[in-house]
Amino acid sequence: MGKRARECIFYLEKRLNQAPIDGSPIGAGAVLQQEDKTGARYVCRYESKAFSERERRDPSFEINTRVQSVKAQDNFIDPENDVKLKKVYDLLSNNIEINNSRLHRNEIKELKNYFLKDEILFRRPLDGRIPRRVIINKGEQNQIIQEIHSGIGGGHRGRDGTMRKIKDRYFWYSMYKDVETFIKKCDSCQRRSPIRFHEPLTPTWEPKLFGKVGVDLVLMPTGINNNKYLIIARDDLSGWVEAKALQKNSSDLVWRFLFEDIICRFGTVGKFVADRGELKSNEIIQSAKRYGVNISFTTSYHPQSNGMVERGHAPLVNALSKYCANKPGNWPKKLSLALWADRVTVKRTTGMPPYKLVYGQDAILPIENKYPSWNYILQNSNISTEELLEFRMKQLDMKNDLLSNSFNMLKHSREENKKYFDATKRIRKEPLRKGEFVLVFDNTIGKKRQYKLSDRWIGPYIVYENKGNGSYILSELDGSKIKGTFS
Repeated sequence: MGKRARECIFYLEKRLNQAPIDGSPIGAGAVLQQEDKTGARYVCRYESKAFSERERRDPSFEINTRVQSVKAQDNFIDPENDVKLKKVYDLLSNNIEINNSRLHRNEIKELKNYFLKDEILFRRPLDGRIPRRVIINKGEQNQIIQEIHSGIGGGHRGRDGTMRKIKDRYFWYSMYKDVETFIKKCDSCQRRSPIRFHEPLTPTWEPKLFGKVGVDLVLMPTGINNNKYLIIARDDLSGWVEAKALQKNSSDLVWRFLFEDIICRFGTVGKFVADRGELKSNEIIQSAKRYGVNISFTTSYHPQSNGMVERGHAPLVNALSKYCANKPGNWPKKLSLALWADRVTVKRTTGMPPYKLVYGQDAILPIENKYPSWNYILQNSNISTEELLEFRMKQLDMKNDLLSNSFNMLKHSREENKKYFDATKRIRKEPLRKGEFVLVFDNTIGKKRQYKLSDRWIGPYIVYENKGNGSYILSELDGSKIKGTFS
């Protein structure tokens, strides 16, 4: 073999064993590259394929490698049409003898599912239904999806409803995926979608009495003295509740309640936790700082952060409703009774009534005057001061154990709540990244009639920062930051 022949063989071997195509008796690989203006090449797609047993026995695997690689790039070579369906149309329009052709048997089998009518390609029905027109052009596919989803008679139905209307009339291979992608990008559907993805729940717990106090404001029916609001504060560990009727939602009235009913009774608490609506006033924040009390705000649209007080609304308001019967305006008069009932009732999360966790003993109820209990008899018996002190010391000694056990129960309860929440909600698998566009669920809509046709989602906004624990800082499209955190 001469020198020139060896050079040619070496060149061919080199070209067959480097990009863009490389093959062996067991498989093939290829890359699709694009050149820029300077001639530099950049990879835009990778392809690989393992050969079947029949293909491995073929001695011309180099040719097979090239054929397979080119076939894999068909959709990129002709991006406007579905290449497989275009091939079907071309074969049928050329009137080839299917059974006598050199097509693979799988291609022949697939080809028999189609026929031409007035130069239009149809897919034969398999279940006795009418034939479906085959749409080859991708632009026409998108136009059909858009019209059937959001055009006349579309109604912005969901994926399955839109898919069924298209599937009964037309056919192309990627129909299901295309419909799903289109609906995910439909602005109107996204703004009205009831589907919400939640961040994983991050439970918190406070081991000290009044180390964390949740605060919330509830709008109530107008009551006596024109009271319209019920402000509620609840200790996170014991569940002890304080509340007051207010005529208006003003910072001075809110701070007076926090100072007189919480700080003056239980000392300087660790921190107040509230939605931004209740303690957003700078006056309240500065007043709290003077007493060494921090104020923490829950994430917008994520009230689970203030779960103890949020869940405490229902039984307290329900008790007021039952006490007031047919006179809802009397709720401020009955508030003290409702608070007492709440304080002496055992909490599921701690296994103890708040009264016992705070004072170390059970409250004596009016019924115990008629049917004396042990605590009632002990309280009214003629025992010495020393004996009373000894008994009280034992109660206080037991209180630490009660608090420890209640804290463990509370922690376990919230961990179980997290498991249930994460198992039953649509949890976001990956955190949002900085720079992503998002819509924010509008919780203010509720069930009010005037908002029935309003968008459920507002925005778009941009993720400015991930604060961790499922909370984010957002910005407007012009880059200006929005106050507060969202989840």
